[in-house]
Amino acid sequence: MASVVWQSFFPFQAHDKFDIDSNDAYSGDGKVLKADATTLELSVDVSAFLLPAFEGKIEIEYRQEGAGNRVKIMERHKKAVEDKDAEIKSDLKLKTRIISAGKYRIELSKTDSNEAKLVVKNGSKTMRLILEKC
Repeated sequence: MASVVWQSFFPFQAHDKFDIDSNDAYSGDGKVLKADATTLELSVDVSAFLLPAFEGKIEIEYRQEGAGNRVKIMERHKKAVEDKDAEIKSDLKLKTRIISAGKYRIELSKTDSNEAKLVVKNGSKTMRLILEKC
């Protein structure tokens, strides 16, 4: 599955900007910093009711199915969290990748050529986001 690029699970390319919406009162924007065969790096700024919910970067390096992947989450004003043995499960039929890295669980799904769904769980906190290409 290593030859399956991020485009199968995430419709945007490097330098694409996107708006963030949600049914859970989250909104914001972001930008794809890097998207190639192995690495997806996003800059994300999400608010909820005008309060910051997440501002930072998410970097995911896919090496193989299962454990052995690298995920780095850099929230503004917080210490970066890096997992060098993160688990990734890909489902081509559902166009979804599920990433487990430490206390984070990230689900990334391609819904169409201009939209993706991003679910980020951190303990009891869950953000369900819809990313739409600008």
